[in-house]
Amino acid sequence: MAETEATPAPAGPTYDFDNIFAKILDKKVPCFKVYESRSVIAILDAFPMCEGHTLVIPKKKKFTSFLAMPPAAAAEFMGEVHKVARAVKEAFKCDGVNLVENDGTAAGQTVLHPHFHIIPRKEGDGLIKLPASAKDMISEDVAKPLQEKLVETLNP
Repeated sequence: MAETEATPAPAGPTYDFDNIFAKILDKKVPCFKVYESRSVIAILDAFPMCEGHTLVIPKKKKFTSFLAMPPAAAAEFMGEVHKVARAVKEAFKCDGVNLVENDGTAAGQTVLHPHFHIIPRKEGDGLIKLPASAKDMISEDVAKPLQEKLVETLNP
């Protein structure tokens, strides 16, 4: 399979051309655009977690999630996410940023159009944090079957 093609995925939701990001891209709903390129727009989140919370959204209205995108399109998209994230960090003088992409409804995705949240972070801000890692290191008995499953999937 060519590197530019998406790996076949299980059938998922179909693209809804009436989703909020499609409406923003079609200029049917206003937004506070901070950046635009040939392939993406970046906008301030309409319901921000903090000052500077920004979304990067691909312009192509076809895919419902990041993982549904072909690898070449996903790579181009990530280059734009990188550019905007660096700008957010500089503009808001933050200590770090969270790059959040909820892929699928089980992961919390509510708008079925690929997008990344760039959330500026400052020490002690009390915003989202992942739970602590496991207290004990993974054992070989637990790791081996997981490793085998991933190696087999990545190298069919």
